[in-house]
Amino acid sequence: DLRLCDYGKSLVEVSDNGTGVAPADRVLLARKYHTSKLSKFDDLETLRTLGFRGEALSSLCAVSHVAVVTKVAEEECGVRLEYDEHGELSGETMTARSVGTTVSVRDLFHSLPVRRKEFEKNLKRDYGRLVSLLQSYALICTGVRFVCTNQVGTGTRHVVVQSAPPGGPLGAQTAQTGASGLAMLRASARAVLGKKVADGMLAVHKKGDALGVEIFGLVS
Repeated sequence: DLRLCDYGKSLVEVSDNGTGVAPADRVLLARKYHTSKLSKFDDLETLRTLGFRGEALSSLCAVSHVAVVTKVAEEECGVRLEYDEHGELSGETMTARSVGTTVSVRDLFHSLPVRRKEFEKNLKRDYGRLVSLLQSYALICTGVRFVCTNQVGTGTRHVVVQSAPPGGPLGAQTAQTGASGLAMLRASARAVLGKKVADGMLAVHKKGDALGVEIFGLVS
């Protein structure tokens, strides 16, 4: 779930229903030279997430107000973590939350007036790029549901991107091929692009036995 306020100018908030951040990792979460995705170099070959950017939270802390709300299954309630501009944990309070994690980024580039002005000037352009990227993820990642909303001021919150409900775990669904893979891909296209556009697309399915490669997709 991605929640925007004022196209991301005031708030960018990302929530998931994953396993949460382990208590031992919380003080390290936003520090430089730290990442929870890798414990050894060989982990690069077995990543099953949507990717990662090293030190992303550390970089965000330097130019915005960052807070993380998380909960693991063993905990009775969630915890809200606040980080300073150096990525150090500056506050920790108990709060309600189901298992998973929410990262909130407020007032991006507030500490850099010139960069903030440039950000506001190109806000709609960058917002369009964000929506396009989310649509691409929503189309191909059939095991994850994407919902993006935007609220301008105190107005109504509008759904910008919404993918089809997942049919199972990320790995199992993205590994589907052939007819089943095409069916899930078309369901995603209907949710993201609309029924008329999705139903007008042509299915492509090619399999090369010699190399063991299978290609399937939709073309307009």
